[in-house]
Amino acid sequence: MTPRTVNISSAAIPVCMAAASLISFGIPGAIPAVAQQPRDPRPNQVRPATAAEKQVEANVHSTPQDWRRAQELARLQESRGALAEAEATLRRSAEAAPSETARWQALAALYNRGGHFERAVETLEGAAEREPSNAPLHHLVATFYFAKLSDAARGPDHRISYIARGLAAEERALAADPDFSDAIVYKSLLLRAEAEIASDTVRRAALIRQADDLRSRAVRSRPTASATSPEWESATAHPAPPPPPPIAGAADIEWVYAETSFAAADRMSTPKKVKDVRPVYPPMVMRLGVHGRVVIEAAIAARGDVVATRVVESIPWLTQPTIDAVRQWRFDPATIPSAAAPVVIRAEARFFPEK
Repeated sequence: MTPRTVNISSAAIPVCMAAASLISFGIPGAIPAVAQQPRDPRPNQVRPATAAEKQVEANVHSTPQDWRRAQELARLQESRGALAEAEATLRRSAEAAPSETARWQALAALYNRGGHFERAVETLEGAAEREPSNAPLHHLVATFYFAKLSDAARGPDHRISYIARGLAAEERALAADPDFSDAIVYKSLLLRAEAEIASDTVRRAALIRQADDLRSRAVRSRPTASATSPEWESATAHPAPPPPPPIAGAADIEWVYAETSFAAADRMSTPKKVKDVRPVYPPMVMRLGVHGRVVIEAAIAARGDVVATRVVESIPWLTQPTIDAVRQWRFDPATIPSAAAPVVIRAEARFFPEK
């Protein structure tokens, strides 16, 4: 914005100076100062904590093990620009329960949103080193490296480094739990990513064979839930992850989404959906040729949100994106047949490559 120039005549200068002198010395009858309009907060400017945040902070200090309250406090701190305070809150929470992967993931995500990817993975790797038997934590390290492969601004050297570090993390995860299917899946994806940039055709073929073997192993090791499975997962205990930070070059990626449909599962009237989120068809999974349908049941509370989910038909690598999407659906409370018990819907997501 071009600075605005204000012209003041030479005759007015003595008057202005005199008025300023009177005001500065507090002489009665002085010309009152002009009240300045409040300005918008500057970038990176920390704003004061609200009364609501202070109450949440008091609750966190009284119950340091309460992960939900720590998350809420960090969110409020981050929203007002107090990133150092948000970092301290999440770090204290993670150190209070070092075996809980989600806490370290939240801290790493805070760094990642701020553009500090290396600090994010260093945080996770440090936590994983202290928890050598925590397979999900080592796997989480690998997922961060795998996600970074989508950054178009990164050259081949960076990609090779990320693949190697991701594979090493998955090896540690599988050493802790040889049947950990998620680690098997991502190791397969990382090997295929390495094959894409390999210049030697023999090595490329060998990497693809390894990836295919792991894919088959993952399919065998991951059981498919049945429709009679009593295992419902609370949507509040496992909320959908926040959207990832923008990635340079992401605008050039043509994202593919699953087609979805749903209907009441208990012969009651079907509620009206007012917020729709479609499951993402992960590009690497699509390129592996994995496709089909995922079916889950979701319990809808009287207020219209999803409170629990249960897998009915599963496909490795595509079930979790479906769950994450359905948990974000919202329904019109006026169309919920009964407030006495949640309405159960059956949702279907169809993953097929576009032709």
